[in-house]
Amino acid sequence: WWYNYCTFALPTGQYYHGGPYTPTGGFYDGIYWKDWLGYGYSLKYISMTLSNA
Repeated sequence: WWYNYCTFALPTGQYYHGGPYTPTGGFYDGIYWKDWLGYGYSLKYISMTLSNA
């Protein structure tokens, strides 16, 4: 995983309709990117693109 800290992003999480959600079971399991909208906002999807350096 290239992002360095796996708890800062969860691209394989669950999508929660509407965005903001409250975690159940004590942890955030939505599709999130912590530094953008935070743990409590479920993104609809994350797209990763690669290019030659």
